[in-house]
Amino acid sequence: AYVGFALGGLGISVVAPLALAILGRMVPKKLRTLAISRASVLCYCPFFKGPALMGFVSEGLGLAMSFFLISVLLVVVACILILMLAHRIKNA
Repeated sequence: AYVGFALGGLGISVVAPLALAILGRMVPKKLRTLAISRASVLCYCPFFKGPALMGFVSEGLGLAMSFFLISVLLVVVACILILMLAHRIKNA
């Protein structure tokens, strides 16, 4: 099991640097550092704040409710992204 987790970690560890490299190619050269720094903060912040928030909600409302609220949040974010992409495609 440890070997499997190690191999999985090695495979996943290249995703963030590749995503940031793709982002760097998508934005104008003068905005690259700003875009990459903002994307890093937006991507890494949930890893630090998520578990603490999940524990806080679990203490107050229970573990099942905290998972339910996370799933509702994910659905809301997905709906917002779909609407934003539809708007962007419509205006393109």
